[in-house]
Amino acid sequence: MPGLLPLTCAVVLVDTIFFTALTPLLPGYAASLGLSKADAGLLAGAFATGVLVAAVPSGALVTAIGARATVWLGLGLTAVTTLAFGLGTTWPALYAARFAGGLGSACSWTAAVSWLTADAPDRRRGELIGLAVSAAVVGSLVGPLVGSAAAWLGPIKAFGGLTLVCLGLMGWVALTPPRVAPAPRPLGERLVMLLRPELAAPVALVVLPPLMFGVFGVLVPLALSGRGWGPTAIAGLWVVIAIVEAVVHPLVGRWADRRGWAEPVGAGLAGSVLGLGLLAVTGASPALAASAFVAAVAFGATLVPGMTRLSRIGDEIGLDPAWSFGLSNFAWALGHAAGGPLGGTLASAAGDRTAYVVLAAVCAGALALTGRLLQLAGRV
Repeated sequence: MPGLLPLTCAVVLVDTIFFTALTPLLPGYAASLGLSKADAGLLAGAFATGVLVAAVPSGALVTAIGARATVWLGLGLTAVTTLAFGLGTTWPALYAARFAGGLGSACSWTAAVSWLTADAPDRRRGELIGLAVSAAVVGSLVGPLVGSAAAWLGPIKAFGGLTLVCLGLMGWVALTPPRVAPAPRPLGERLVMLLRPELAAPVALVVLPPLMFGVFGVLVPLALSGRGWGPTAIAGLWVVIAIVEAVVHPLVGRWADRRGWAEPVGAGLAGSVLGLGLLAVTGASPALAASAFVAAVAFGATLVPGMTRLSRIGDEIGLDPAWSFGLSNFAWALGHAAGGPLGGTLASAAGDRTAYVVLAAVCAGALALTGRLLQLAGRV
């Protein structure tokens, strides 16, 4: 259905705005609420924790009530929780709003992307997923701008406006004809399919980028703030990163469609090792910002190939598309939910450099395991 691509892109874009709007606000909340780096990491990871909880159930919800209804419900929850975050003034209230926003995002993301790709040609699946991820990246570009606006105008005005956007999207979804889905397999059979060993590798590829971004999203803004960067300057860096990512993801998807997933994964892992190594050794503000740019662009290279591979394996074993993308959502959320607290805790205990070195070692190990597949990339 031609209209599903812009609708899907709009839905995931709005989801990601709320997710990344916290970035330029985090130093201010940390200062005003007296948060440690570990507390800040928990707040940053609250949204992803909500996605983690709802990811697999969202796939079941799609098969029970349909993709359109699930998208509509997810957007409704996002609208409510966005406004609640704008009204929040304590750490528990902010955490609860972010967590509930993640629940809504899991429903709308899983339903929208599975709705888009269910009848798409297999030769374009990676490209379509890449376009959806690019829309999410554009949302990550707009999110820090909303956060910066909240710092100047007040959170109620900035996040109240985002609530109105969600309500408008709910109207668009209601006017879109639903897809007639095939009869689902029994619930127990689908749950067993999620444990198939061939799903482990693509799930790991989806976990890794948000894990790195989770650490990155806590430590880099705090480090830049300590070097005199304000919310607007931090948001500006995130905008530049997001613009480049938005261009790269569909290209990586097309690369994976044509050459297999091993080549883009290997390139992304090598770039991630380089970027994390630079973050570990740089200290001055311009060098830190440049290193952050290199690292962030490389981090996302395994995401689209991993999601595409997971979707195709799901088709091969007979798993409903909504469940495949629910599993992708779970993997993404697991990375983000662990990344923020992990980065904050490691940095509090042993310094930022240790956190970056640990991640670089993980990426180097993954790259070594991928080396053999790179030799067979044309057939993977």
